[in-house]
Amino acid sequence: GLVQGEVSLTPIQSQFLASDTAEPHYFNQAMLLVVPEDLEVTALQAAFTAVLNQHDAFRLRYLLQEKIWCQSHQADFTPHQIIEDTLATPSDGLVAALEPRANYWQASLNLADGPLTRLVLFRTAAGTPTRLLWVIHHLIVDGVSWRILLDDLQTAYQQSRADEPIQLPPKSTSFKAWSEFLHTWQQSATCAAETAHWQTLPQTLPALPLDHPDGRALLCDTAHHTLTLSQALTEQLLYRTASAYRTGIN
Repeated sequence: GLVQGEVSLTPIQSQFLASDTAEPHYFNQAMLLVVPEDLEVTALQAAFTAVLNQHDAFRLRYLLQEKIWCQSHQADFTPHQIIEDTLATPSDGLVAALEPRANYWQASLNLADGPLTRLVLFRTAAGTPTRLLWVIHHLIVDGVSWRILLDDLQTAYQQSRADEPIQLPPKSTSFKAWSEFLHTWQQSATCAAETAHWQTLPQTLPALPLDHPDGRALLCDTAHHTLTLSQALTEQLLYRTASAYRTGIN
């Protein structure tokens, strides 16, 4: 069933909301997917609705009350799927045309009133792959979540397109239950003992040596170097080195 009620903020959520970001609604993750030209919009809408019903975090909303952020589930919601036509855009100019529209939809999320996610289908000219943009606020999604959500969306879409009942895997532990567990563990003796251990470690460490201690450290100063390894060296790194040190390639 649908999870209801207030949800305690997890530590990482509290850290983000306390950062006083100028536009907190814009802090999102997005996927721009290539989908078949014959994608059925009705089946996609049904699949999107099923995924939102499956994952209760999509109904979370955030309010600032007396300088304290509160998180709770909205009772109901309307899925926000939008269709935009880019039929007149030539294929070589599609990326440039989609970028401002993607930025627009990424800025359209609302922490208090919703939505926290949008699905935007960009219908393109014949012969040009159709694009599907999925935007979700980072408060409720991470890298692990995407693998689950994309799999659920594809499964639900295939079932809907085949006129089958949409059946997604059983729900697992809710985000609300996980948050409550974190807060309970925070008050436990185990947490107190581990905290004491870390607090006894030296608070200051020697600074790492720098080639240019007065230099800038900005993203625009980043340099990129590309190297190509031979087949023999690649095989040594992949197999012989890992075997010698009993490690994985990662």
